[in-house]
Amino acid sequence: LAAGGTAIGHAKEVSPSNNDLKRLDTFEAHTLSKADQVFNKGQYRQARAEYDSFILEFSRSKLIPYALLRKGRCSPRDAKRFKAIADYREIVDYFPNEVKYAAAALYYIGDCHSANGDVQKAVKAWAKLAGDKEYRKEYLGALAINQLADYLMQQEKEAEAVKYYEQVAVDFRKDNQDASVHARDPVIRYYVRTDPN
Repeated sequence: LAAGGTAIGHAKEVSPSNNDLKRLDTFEAHTLSKADQVFNKGQYRQARAEYDSFILEFSRSKLIPYALLRKGRCSPRDAKRFKAIADYREIVDYFPNEVKYAAAALYYIGDCHSANGDVQKAVKAWAKLAGDKEYRKEYLGALAINQLADYLMQQEKEAEAVKYYEQVAVDFRKDNQDASVHARDPVIRYYVRTDPN
């Protein structure tokens, strides 16, 4: 399985909406912005500490799931994937209705497990994402579902894999074209080969 979505499109960073950012008070916005700036400079250890500060200082903020996600994103880049998985789990466990962040957390949990060589745990996370009607509509949902389908193909479960590929090919043809293209080819090959006409 390809970690980071390299074979299936690129995993772009999840960001809060402008509306969410506008609802932050001045101090909240400043603290979060500072953490994001450090993250964007690639100073991941410092960024992790900055996101921790935001989480502690603004524990009632609507953007705690975002801060947890970014905190988790700092860890794999610092070769601490198990720490990242713990951060992502916190989002899934405590903020499951924050769809954008929970879906991304499940994708990255699978990505970390895949990078750790634990394919079964990776597939389990991606299957959970694929099974949720809201999560699977998110941008990173396409990458997770393609990873799941790729795994099923390797297990010679082509018909099951094609169902997932088909979903990505159709649902993401505009929003995530790389993932859609990746999914489209196996679907076409399958139907050409199995069509009795």
